[in-house]
Amino acid sequence: MSTDLTARTRDLALRHRTAVGVAWLLVLLIGGAVAVLGLGRLDQSFTASGGPGHRANQEVQERYGNGAAVAPLVAVASWPAGADVRAPGAAGRFGDAVRHAAGPGARTVSYAGTGDEGFLGGDGRTVYALVYPGAGEPDLAGLTAVEEAAVALRADLRSALPEARVEVTGVLPLQHDSAVAGPGPVALAVKAACALGLLVLLAAVFRSAAGVLAPLLLAGVTSVGALVLVEAVAGFTEISFVVVYLVPVTALVLAVHRWAQPPGAGERSAAAAGAAGA
Repeated sequence: MSTDLTARTRDLALRHRTAVGVAWLLVLLIGGAVAVLGLGRLDQSFTASGGPGHRANQEVQERYGNGAAVAPLVAVASWPAGADVRAPGAAGRFGDAVRHAAGPGARTVSYAGTGDEGFLGGDGRTVYALVYPGAGEPDLAGLTAVEEAAVALRADLRSALPEARVEVTGVLPLQHDSAVAGPGPVALAVKAACALGLLVLLAAVFRSAAGVLAPLLLAGVTSVGALVLVEAVAGFTEISFVVVYLVPVTALVLAVHRWAQPPGAGERSAAAAGAAGA
């Protein structure tokens, strides 16, 4: 029964190959746009749900209202030689400036409020503060919100402390800068080599243009469909952004395996699929 259904589906697709091709192309383009827009639904953290880190983040979020989902910004101020940032006046002034510049909804932690010398530099004139912004989420769109908070914090601190050298950094601003700068030439070369290696592998195994393009198209369409489905499910439960990398690889393996399934080709298709996925 299953064989007959497969044969009828194949014959129908062959008779209407143009319509099927157009449908695949539409799924690839429209589904790809929907998948990109839905990336923010995925959990960007590396903490396993229900684990100790996840429970600690939840408690921090419940107690303070922020500081668990988004990594803090780090405000750094260095005074000229001879300044003593341990002095109550200097430490308090920096702490007040950070709190004022951080804005509503933000939480700040500094030497002035804790007395912890971990917030002081070894040179005796540099001081740090952690700023948990009131806006932004640990996702791709959240990088922009946190970067905007970092720019505003940097400008306000420089205005409030003109005699000090002020910088604002943190994990998310660095990720934002990295995303804006794009990958370096070495990373681009490695990616290009991997893509070329995949094409060479498919050409060597299938020895035809269709054998190269068809598995890639099939993998692209199934990847997009799977990602859209995963992102829909992510609206109800936490799903890690790692699926963005796992789904296309899995789809490629299955596509190559399915395309290389003529009679007696089980071992050949499995080896080709595994190599393509790698």
